[in-house]
Amino acid sequence: MKNKIDFYKPYWFYLSSDVYVSYNLEQTKMLLYHTHTGKEFEVNDKNSIELVKDVYEPDNLGVIKFPEIKANNQELTVFVENIIKLRMGGVMNI
Repeated sequence: MKNKIDFYKPYWFYLSSDVYVSYNLEQTKMLLYHTHTGKEFEVNDKNSIELVKDVYEPDNLGVIKFPEIKANNQELTVFVENIIKLRMGGVMNI
């Protein structure tokens, strides 16, 4: 990753409109599939699943203002970094 994200500052988080999201029935797993690149990413972390759900809330229009991620939430930090690395979405510092 070229530019390191400062997770101690708030930022906007978004997913690409080319990403298809699928939940399992128990909503304990989520599959993100990029329809143009064919890349897949399975999500098991509850906080990351909630983040994706928030992005897709109609009132949010595909982007959410996300507060700083503290160092104690390593799963969410890794999730956001993977989304960027797979080019499934991105962030912009506020």
